[in-house]
Amino acid sequence: MGRVVVFRRPPLPGQDPAMPLHYTIDASLKVILSTATGTLNATEVDEHRKLLAADRHFSPTFAHLIDLRSITDLQISPRGAKSLSASPIFGPVARRAFVVNGDLLYGMSRIFSGWHESALHMEIFRSMDDAFKWLGIVRAA
Repeated sequence: MGRVVVFRRPPLPGQDPAMPLHYTIDASLKVILSTATGTLNATEVDEHRKLLAADRHFSPTFAHLIDLRSITDLQISPRGAKSLSASPIFGPVARRAFVVNGDLLYGMSRIFSGWHESALHMEIFRSMDDAFKWLGIVRAA
């Protein structure tokens, strides 16, 4: 059966609340939720990845749900996306689900996944419910 989880979205201790990316790790469910808001650039994504990889609860085998629905301005070029995809922090079979609400983010997510060596384990969704279902997670009411 599916798993039940309630995600919290506040910044973790030590994370700058002004950063446009925050994450929550549920080690018992082996899943990470990253939430992006406002303007997002490649430097901020790279910093987020470094913080995540350094977190003692992180594992490269965990599933990763990336919620991009609150992005208002994406400042990542295709070259920047390709550079980020060249140094993954997740293992090759870890599932990653991007959730977007617009065509630009959908396209950039598709480009990123196309350059990534583990693209078979990456999907792009327009609804959180579909992403949770693909990851095998049942959301608590």
